[in-house]
Amino acid sequence: MLTLIFGLSIDSSIGRADEAHLPEQARMELFIDNLHEADKRQFLDNENFYLPYEVWAGVKTDAENHVTSITWRNIFRHEGSLNVRFLSHSVTFLQATGCALHSGISLEELPQSLESLYLSDNRLMGVANLTSLPDGLKFLYLGTNHFTGEVCLTNLPSGLVTIHVSENRLTGPIVITNLPASLKMLAIEKNFCSGSLDLDCLPLSLDRLFLSENHFSGELCLTHLPRALRYLSASDNRFSGSLDLTCLPEAMLGLNLSNNAFSGSLDLSSLSHNLLRLYLMDNQLSGQLCIHGLPEHIRTLHLEVNAFQGNIVFGAIPIGLVEISISKQRGAKLCDLDGEAFFDERIHVVY
Repeated sequence: MLTLIFGLSIDSSIGRADEAHLPEQARMELFIDNLHEADKRQFLDNENFYLPYEVWAGVKTDAENHVTSITWRNIFRHEGSLNVRFLSHSVTFLQATGCALHSGISLEELPQSLESLYLSDNRLMGVANLTSLPDGLKFLYLGTNHFTGEVCLTNLPSGLVTIHVSENRLTGPIVITNLPASLKMLAIEKNFCSGSLDLDCLPLSLDRLFLSENHFSGELCLTHLPRALRYLSASDNRFSGSLDLTCLPEAMLGLNLSNNAFSGSLDLSSLSHNLLRLYLMDNQLSGQLCIHGLPEHIRTLHLEVNAFQGNIVFGAIPIGLVEISISKQRGAKLCDLDGEAFFDERIHVVY
């Protein structure tokens, strides 16, 4: 077992009062104390003593030698964990991505100074407690881990800009009606979250919302989305009911609602003028399909594997559109607004 320079051990003998007075060197050594011995070697000299933390890879300090930033990407190869309770109160940036970290992590023990936390691509597990994060936290990346249980999004830091918890094992309902006003991205795709979602009270600043590959259900209202929203992905869920696409934000560039159970007729005549990509395949949309009045800059339109009836009517197709993918019943025809046969090599018909 490697000994610490200051002769400390990470046991209950270190009280909270003692921690506050620990030297910076001791804090950093205790911070990595639960890493695998092989991974610690990069922080040791030839005699197996810890190097000064100022020369550790990825560690930055200020003029007074206080640690301000730690950036570790793919530098640990063996299972281990970090003791975040010993992080210096001067640290504003912590990244440990792709570092084979496992076991739980006590997010409530992070220093109040922290503004950015990147812990994606590890094997962190347990419940992700987001209710006691540092008040000044702006960027939170916990994606591609093994976090489980429900996640609470109702008591987050007021200045949070990004929440990324995709590709975990989160379950239960998600409440997104009281998110921070500053939030620009919320990513919770590829989990097992369920229940209905209310999109009527999202932050006005929200730019990207990723909800795909969960178990969300119920109707999805798209008529009161934030004006700044550019990307919304809610594919591969269990949403149902009708779709109203007539009030999408003008800023919207991409909308993916494929592989759900949306039904009813579809109005494509009043889409956002800036929309580039629209994915509605694998639903239960029905009625006659009229592809007319599409946005000038749209490039991709996927409507295949639905239940549209009758002939498919086309108006003018924008020059920049690369592909339209549709399904039609046998015997149904593609025709223009005057009922004449219509052909365009960009149209891909799926039977």
